[in-house]
Amino acid sequence: MGDVPVEIRVDTGNDPGAFPGHLRAVAEEIERLEGLLSRFRPESQVSRLNRAAGGAAVAPGPEVLTVLETGLWLHRTTGGAFDVTVGPLVALWRDAGLRGFLPSGEETARALALVGSDSLEFDRRSGTVRLPRAGMAIDLDGVSKGYIVDRAVEVLRARGVRRGLVNAGGDLRAFAPAGSDPFRIGIRDPAGGAEAILGEVPLRDGAAATSGNYERFVEIGGRRYGHILDPRTGLPVDRVLSATVLAPEAMRAGGLATGLFLLGREAGGDLVESLPGVEAVLIYREGQDRGRWVSSGMPRVEWLAEGG
Repeated sequence: MGDVPVEIRVDTGNDPGAFPGHLRAVAEEIERLEGLLSRFRPESQVSRLNRAAGGAAVAPGPEVLTVLETGLWLHRTTGGAFDVTVGPLVALWRDAGLRGFLPSGEETARALALVGSDSLEFDRRSGTVRLPRAGMAIDLDGVSKGYIVDRAVEVLRARGVRRGLVNAGGDLRAFAPAGSDPFRIGIRDPAGGAEAILGEVPLRDGAAATSGNYERFVEIGGRRYGHILDPRTGLPVDRVLSATVLAPEAMRAGGLATGLFLLGREAGGDLVESLPGVEAVLIYREGQDRGRWVSSGMPRVEWLAEGG
């Protein structure tokens, strides 16, 4: 999945020789979906849609429509904090990192003028999407990774696997028979290394995703600026250090994790408590220290580190 590592765990039961076939089937599905959804592939449907910005509507196919529809739901649900049209801002800050200068106010204003899911023309009945202004760009990264994980799990289940887990860079989905032991899902320490875990939560059948700025950022003038950008201001945010979400599907878990990171502890916490089937852990700045917020229905977290 690009440069994102994918972990696949399956219980093959009495047929360990079946694992290579499972792995092959999942890899083929990931490659197929990447070919549709990746903004980095010129031939993808997302790239085709972006090239048509300001022109005619495009029919990107049912799978792209499904992912985009979830992105639009997230936009409404988060009050605009999550936005699939954030592409111009992503490009602006990528270029700023390359040149070593912060974007000017004028550059930010120009990019913001091209951002806004409310202006996107989405017609589910005709299967078409139109970006009304030249220069607009769809970025489905916040939801497409989870969608691919969900589809990978469907592939495994269709092949008869009853217990397994697919993890794509922290967006994961687990499945297991009722009554079996749950998987233990780590809550990443945003101040630690790749293997640093603050705590663990049990997950038997569902998805988890974590959003944070600890791995992807640009460095300008000796300061790090995270890759998660607020589509309402055009600026990186650091209200929350990390947001971990549990939800039935990885696509929604991933998108909500990004949305909560952008909303902050209070608004994000209120949103989680209003959504059935969704739980979260937020690690946030509290002066020179850090605090944590755990939703009321979250399965018991086993904290492993101080400050978690």
